[in-house]
Amino acid sequence: MTDQQNEPIMAGADDAALTEKVEGVLAQVKADSPDASSAEIAELLRERLGQAGLEVDDEEIGRLAAWEAGES
Repeated sequence: MTDQQNEPIMAGADDAALTEKVEGVLAQVKADSPDASSAEIAELLRERLGQAGLEVDDEEIGRLAAWEAGES
């Protein structure tokens, strides 16, 4: 037995809710492209969400992008 921890302390500790995951991706997109338009943010969101294996419909992506760009 070693003192190395190889698993989360609590079951589910590494599971984030879909909302939290999407918020994390959105924060990354905004940090990477702070002056992006809502259309640019939406495109980046689609790309990054796809890479992360997260399914979010286009209407929600558009809403998030507009909000993040200050257009809503």
